[in-house]
Amino acid sequence: MARAPAPPRAPSRRRRRTTSGAARRLWRCVHGLTCPHLALSSFRYRVEYTRDVSSVTPTIISVATVPDCATYYAAERNDAQPEHLASYQFKMPTAANVVYAVGHQHVGALNISLVVNDKIACTSFPRYGTQDDVAGDEKGYVVQMSTCVDEASGPLRLAKGDVVRIDSWYYVGSDDKRLLYSDGTHLNVMGYMYMGFTKADGTRLQGSEEQLLGPPQPRPSDLPKPVHWERSVVRGTPTWRQAAAPAAADVEEA
Repeated sequence: MARAPAPPRAPSRRRRRTTSGAARRLWRCVHGLTCPHLALSSFRYRVEYTRDVSSVTPTIISVATVPDCATYYAAERNDAQPEHLASYQFKMPTAANVVYAVGHQHVGALNISLVVNDKIACTSFPRYGTQDDVAGDEKGYVVQMSTCVDEASGPLRLAKGDVVRIDSWYYVGSDDKRLLYSDGTHLNVMGYMYMGFTKADGTRLQGSEEQLLGPPQPRPSDLPKPVHWERSVVRGTPTWRQAAAPAAADVEEA
């Protein structure tokens, strides 16, 4: 008599764990065991300091961001007008000296400028890497920004009432030869100008928290009404950001 076939086995509820060789090697590397497939890297820093605190001039670090204090923004493709501009403008509430300024931008950037009373005071340019697999010179990426104001240029002196504008330019054409790939659109880009201020009259600041400039003044035509400013911290630096005004009921409850 023929033997009856065995009934089909029910599928197991237990998941079978499969791990590739690359994943196993990565796990061993992350957990500090062995990393035979990775080349060792090292970093070298040069730090200058002084114990003579009296010889150091206190400064206030300010960050102006475009457009209108935005953390980031989108520069969308436009082959008809491939140079994209975003700006932020404020008026100096008091006289001050800019002793250091440098821009911060992302891939696709052309430059970022500090403009005073409609005249370009200085410009910070990105440098793009040109080599494959070379740390610090990665091909197609922004690897450095030139300084806008530094010791070599001397301080930028601003008077009370001066109108300061930050202009951030990006290339949004689909034929950017500097990049490994781009269709022209750059999302979540930044246009930051970091600035170090000192008092114009030569007196010393009482500390980095002294309100030399106060909250920035927005352009009324660009902002919804009503608005108010909230204090926040970006990378350890006190800043101000625009926010919707609280509702009347919220104010009464507070």
